[in-house]
Amino acid sequence: MMKKDTRKRLHLMAYNIQDMHNLFDDKKMCLKEDEGSIKRIESINQIILNVKPHILGVVEAPNQQWRNNQFRHQSSLKSLDLKVVSANQESSEKHALAIFYREPLMVVAVDEHKDFYQPWTEDIDDDSIEELVSFDRIPLEVRFRNSDTGKEFLVIFVALKSKYVNQPTDIIRFHTLALANRKKLLAQSKKIRERLELLLDEKPDLPIILMGDFNDSPGLDSYEKQIGISALETLMGSVFEPDRIFHNVFSHWRKDPDLARKLFSSSFIDPIVCNSQPRRVWLDHILLSPHFRSRQEDMSHVVESSMIYNDSSKAKMASDHFPVVCHLAYSSKED
Repeated sequence: MMKKDTRKRLHLMAYNIQDMHNLFDDKKMCLKEDEGSIKRIESINQIILNVKPHILGVVEAPNQQWRNNQFRHQSSLKSLDLKVVSANQESSEKHALAIFYREPLMVVAVDEHKDFYQPWTEDIDDDSIEELVSFDRIPLEVRFRNSDTGKEFLVIFVALKSKYVNQPTDIIRFHTLALANRKKLLAQSKKIRERLELLLDEKPDLPIILMGDFNDSPGLDSYEKQIGISALETLMGSVFEPDRIFHNVFSHWRKDPDLARKLFSSSFIDPIVCNSQPRRVWLDHILLSPHFRSRQEDMSHVVESSMIYNDSSKAKMASDHFPVVCHLAYSSKED
């Protein structure tokens, strides 16, 4: 008989909340009588309350701290007593990255290595020409300490280049832009993987969580086949170094036909092939460093806890992305 796991849990949640800044006016969250916004906020709040995350990473969060504070101080979310840390960067972008967190977690450091993510040159497609590359939103690094255990871990929260071509154009120009987007996405993925490699070398005992909107799914689409590399699998690591591979918390879903059908975190109407069935894509991910694979570690992944909220009307009303969730189990000092 399998022994029941009585360890405590940390709930992780990565959520791209579409155009979240539109849910605010100049002073408050949805002060105006906008029924659509009110229903959106109710749906977002209900999804968050269902998960009760200890770490909630929000992509497309407002770029103003007061708006993030308004969000966490809503009456329906007050019971969670969330705190917030957002990217410490000046930006004209309306969209930002923010991480909301709660006890037993405390922030040790934020953006300690922000300079690493500044614009760089990269030969993306091995044509001996180096291009200048940058992040639209610099990854947000937050080092946490669990007050129950005294142990630290690092969260790297990301929003990578979208593949989507969001401008009217002819079919030839569409293919040119789509391929360019894949190249930028790959360059950003290679940069983040370089950061992970440095961390694995310099801080081998520091558990790392990489999560957010990766804008890529497993395998190669038709454009990635031209480049020959997958952005997501670049982030996960090389099969030739299995002890350095980052584990995708949904990898086991692909073995179960029923779960595999639900393995998508966004859906949209195809911009070229118009039909009644939206395309379903898995763009949002939670990757865990090798530290989380064994139950003997300070924290380990609870495999059966991974979920995507993509099958409810509330989730579809809340955003064009669905949140991805998993739990980590740990033993406190008293256990």
